[in-house]
Amino acid sequence: MTCKYNTAIVRKQLFSTCNYSSTITGPVVICPGDIPTYSATNWIPGNYWNKSSNLSLSNAYTNPTTVTGAGVNEIAWVSVNSSSGVELKRYYIWLGGLAIVYNSSFPPSLKSDQIKHAIF
Repeated sequence: MTCKYNTAIVRKQLFSTCNYSSTITGPVVICPGDIPTYSATNWIPGNYWNKSSNLSLSNAYTNPTTVTGAGVNEIAWVSVNSSSGVELKRYYIWLGGLAIVYNSSFPPSLKSDQIKHAIF
């Protein structure tokens, strides 16, 4: 049986996707009126930003990028995607004000089940 795929290309794509060691940096909380900047380390030409429906991006194809929030009191996210559309890294954001989180052992990117209460 012969493989119909170029294994060298497949191996390279899997390696670059599975071993993508990027970090997304930017604020974890966006208050109304804020226009924060997010950046990703190890940005590769062809990568692009994706986002949740409650955010707007200044430019999906530049690093860094700025975002504006369209919601309040909810979770949002930005992610870095490969040119083939594979999500490489996701970063969670709280929209609406100061979130008080009771679990301090998680990474700096918020997840919805870790937000217990918010004060606005």
